[in-house]
Amino acid sequence: MCGKWVRGEERPLAVDPWIGREVAGYRIEERLGSGGEGDVYRATQLSFGRPVAFRLLPEGDAGLAARFDRQGDATAKLSHPNIVKVFDRGSVDGRRFIVMELVAGGTLRDRLARGPLPEAEARSIAKGILAALELAHACDVPHGDLRPENVFVTREGQVKIADFGLLSVLAETGIQSRIAHSATVAGTFEYMAPERRSGGEAGIAADLYSVGVILFEMLTGELPIGRFRLPAMPALVLAAVLAVEWIAAAPRRRLAPVLGLVL
Repeated sequence: MCGKWVRGEERPLAVDPWIGREVAGYRIEERLGSGGEGDVYRATQLSFGRPVAFRLLPEGDAGLAARFDRQGDATAKLSHPNIVKVFDRGSVDGRRFIVMELVAGGTLRDRLARGPLPEAEARSIAKGILAALELAHACDVPHGDLRPENVFVTREGQVKIADFGLLSVLAETGIQSRIAHSATVAGTFEYMAPERRSGGEAGIAADLYSVGVILFEMLTGELPIGRFRLPAMPALVLAAVLAVEWIAAAPRRRLAPVLGLVL
């Protein structure tokens, strides 16, 4: 029987057919995660010996490929210290793939598992998220699915956001229902702005709503659902100060999408 035998198990584990393969100059080495948005592997770029993250998207039709390529062109232009770099893209065995910077660290979700963050740490992470969004929005690339799972924090404490526009690509090409029921993205709904929940398009205002939910969760360890408790006063003050600082730096540009007005 084919498989990897683990002592104490009554049956072998299934072998991942992608591990060990060489695809377009990349050697796939280890699965890092799976979900409705595809499978992510650790890989090595053979030409440079560089470790990378190799994401295989779910199977799709020509519509997925076209949308993915257009979004990839836009995302690849986002060069910012707080955005995960996209190195390459392509297709193999009918599936599209993205090659990205491999972040040494963990996700914000990993950090939240240890409880609420100190105010200074929450402030630093929120400012890193907003800095990334500033550039992306200026390039007309909203994220569309901002949540702790795609906010990475390096070992040095630097914030890096991944997967700009990926959910929109999958949703617009008929894979939306698969995503909505995926365990990997079960928490996405709680981070969505009301207009997104009712089928509206992703945009700048919706991304900022998601930042607010993430900031609340960082400060309290909980999501603002139902009859939720407000954070302690120092945390509320921090959130207010952060918002004022961010808006004050460029009031005309940053207030317009929030208020829906051209100031």
